Amino acid sequence: MANAFAANPGSMSSFTPMSRSRVGMPMSARSLSMYSIAVSAIASAPGGLLICLEDLLGWWPDHPQPVALDAILALAAHDPEQALEEALRGRVPYGCDGRVALQAAGAEVIDRALWRWPFSAGTDYLVCATVARTG
Repeated sequence: MANAFAANPGSMSSFTPMSRSRVGMPMSARSLSMYSIAVSAIASAPGGLLICLEDLLGWWPDHPQPVALDAILALAAHDPEQALEEALRGRVPYGCDGRVALQAAGAEVIDRALWRWPFSAGTDYLVCATVARTG
C-alpha cells in the first residue's frame, strides 16, 4: 500500500505524512498533486470560495460505464448530490478525487453541478463542479 501524504499548506512542494483514514485512500502522485492544489488554494483564500472541476467519468468506444450519462444528468437537474452518488457507481479514476481533497483540507461544500462535456465525436465526459467555502 502506498503511503498517504498531505501537502503543507504553505508550499506545494513540501509534503508531510497523513493517515489513510483522513483521506480515505492511499494517494498516488496524481492525487498528491490534486490534494496539494486544493490545500494550497484553501490556504491562500481564507474565507473565500474555491471551485473544483473534475471529469468524473468518461464514455467512449470500448470504455463502457455501468451507469448512464443521461440518467445521471436527469438526476442532477433536481438533486446534484444524488446524481453524484449515482456517478460514483461508475468507473471513476482511482486516487484522484478533488472532492475528497477539499473535505480533507477542511473546506465546506456549498454547491455542486454536473454536466456533459462532449470531448470529441463518440466521447463524452461527466464534469463535476464542486463549490466550497474555505475556512
